[in-house]
Amino acid sequence: MDKIGLRNSDVGMISLSTRWLLSLNLVNGVMGVSALVLPSCFHQCGILLGCVLLLITNFFTKLSCSFLMLAAGLTHRDTYDGLGMKAYGQVGKGCVEVVTALYVFGNLIAFFVVVADITPSLLKVFIDTDLVLGPLSVTAVAAFAMLPLSLSRSVRTVCKFSLAAMVCYLMLVLRLLVLCKNCLLVEQTFEEVNY
Repeated sequence: MDKIGLRNSDVGMISLSTRWLLSLNLVNGVMGVSALVLPSCFHQCGILLGCVLLLITNFFTKLSCSFLMLAAGLTHRDTYDGLGMKAYGQVGKGCVEVVTALYVFGNLIAFFVVVADITPSLLKVFIDTDLVLGPLSVTAVAAFAMLPLSLSRSVRTVCKFSLAAMVCYLMLVLRLLVLCKNCLLVEQTFEEVNY
């Protein structure tokens, strides 16, 4: 056993490709679309303060993950509600389940808001119509993408979609860099930066 109580044989049983898929799924779950909002945040608070805040949140995220891993290793529990049960009994388990459900529900609402805002403008490029496409696009995404993914028994399926989402984020960032390359090379651009 290592210092946090996990057996090395358990970790060795997972293949390298599965580890990468699970890691990408975790990164996509933690970051999600918020990585695309970082430029706006840096614009609002400035580059220096933005970097400081990013480093502080990075430190506390790493610290909290370390505490969770330590608690999981010491208590031999591998779920949040298992840790809540071990620490505070049924009340702790119930609180963890409620908070997790609220967190997932909030993410779902945020996702639907993004879909309702972005999809109609994308579809109007291809379809010339005056229909209100927001509710229709949300319904279509919920019925044909989210419902089948949520009914999947295999985490590998969700991991593959997380990988596809990360590739889409990367392609969007690269596209934005290509579109902005002329602006980035102009000296006047650096004078307008909010430090």
